Amino acid sequence: MLEQEDLKKIGEVVEEKIKKEIGEFRKEMKDEFVNVYNEFANVYNEFANVRKEMKDEFVNVYNEFANVRKEMKDESKKIIEGVCEFVEQNILPAIDEIRDELKRDIAEVSLKTACMVNVDYLDDKLYDLKGDIVVLTRKEDKKVIRLVEILQSKNILTNKEAKELFMLEPFVRII
Repeated sequence: MLEQEDLKKIGEVVEEKIKKEIGEFRKEMKDEFVNVYNEFANVYNEFANVRKEMKDEFVNVYNEFANVRKEMKDESKKIIEGVCEFVEQNILPAIDEIRDELKRDIAEVSLKTACMVNVDYLDDKLYDLKGDIVVLTRKEDKKVIRLVEILQSKNILTNKEAKELFMLEPFVRII
C-alpha cells in the first residue's frame, strides 16, 4: 500500500506535468490566435484597399454615365422630333383612312344584322310548324283508323290484319 508521502509526491508530479502541459497549450493557442489575428488584419486591409478602388471606379463610372446621359438626352430630343414628324405625316393619315373604312364596315354589318332573323324567332316558328304537322297527322290517322274499322266490319280485313295496320300508325293504338 502506498503511503501518504508517496501519494503526495505523485500528486506533485502530476500537478507539475499538468501545469507544464497547460502552459504549452496556452502558448500554442496564443500563437495560433496571433496568426489568425494577423491573417484577419491582412484580409481587412485588402478589403479596405478593394473598397477604395471600387469607390474610385464607381465615381469614374458615375461621371461617365452623367456624360453619356447628357449626350443621350440631346440625341433623344432629335429622335423624338423626327418620330413625331414621321407620325404626323405618315401614320396619322393612314389611321384616319383605316378608321373611315372601319366605320363603313361597321355600318354595313349593322345593316345586315338588323335584317337577320334571330334564333328565338326561328325556334318559335319551327315549334309552331311541328305542332301543325302533328295536328294534321292525327287527323289523317283518325281517317285511316276509321277506314280500317269499316273494312274490318265488312269482313274485308281480318282482326289480325287490322291489328297489324293499327301497329303501323304514327301514333300507335293499343287494342
